[in-house]
Amino acid sequence: MQQLGYFDYIRVERAEWSRMGYNGRELNEALEFSKKEFITKHISEYANKNEREFFAECFSEYMTSKKPREAARIFGEVLKEIMEGLQ
Repeated sequence: MQQLGYFDYIRVERAEWSRMGYNGRELNEALEFSKKEFITKHISEYANKNEREFFAECFSEYMTSKKPREAARIFGEVLKEIMEGLQ
């Protein structure tokens, strides 16, 4: 998520929501909405369900697509690094 620019995105979103007067629970709900919007845009709506589905959606696209989107490509690269570190 970091390599996709998520943290910069959510920082901007937090500032925008705060500027509009959101705080506390409302701000947390707004940021959760922004997170889901980001994940849906870069991966899929289903990847929002939980971490396992996020993993499965990225893994599936990385393994089966001839041209995986950036999120799946980054996921695959990170996964490769992890697997190589286990050898």
